[in-house]
Amino acid sequence: MNTQITETQLDNVTHALTLTLQNMGIVLGDDTKSNLNDTLNSFLHANASVNVVSDEEGHDESKVQICKTRNVSCNASEEITYEIDKATWESALTEHDQDEEEALLHLRTENKVVLIDYDSEIKEINAEFDVNIEEV
Repeated sequence: MNTQITETQLDNVTHALTLTLQNMGIVLGDDTKSNLNDTLNSFLHANASVNVVSDEEGHDESKVQICKTRNVSCNASEEITYEIDKATWESALTEHDQDEEEALLHLRTENKVVLIDYDSEIKEINAEFDVNIEEV
């Protein structure tokens, strides 16, 4: 079991949690995000014996890190689940002649839906553009 993570890895966990909360309609301010990061640090230390170390301290000198940045064209499958007030949904369907896609688009533009789940899977990468590989 890993007993340490770097500050950047902890920041990435905090960012992922913040985006999940945002997708649920909970938006955190900068101070709250910082507090969340500190709380996660304390929680990991107290409950999982995981220490957060500086990026330099966590780097293994026998290894090199390579970052590949790319833009891709791909075929992907997405599954997005929303929660909508039932009466609001029925009204939107009536307003858009039972066209579910148009009704959902309308409700999304008016912020009357809550995103509760998102899943995506890349099926096939068709092309890569602007590939940049560098040592970090």
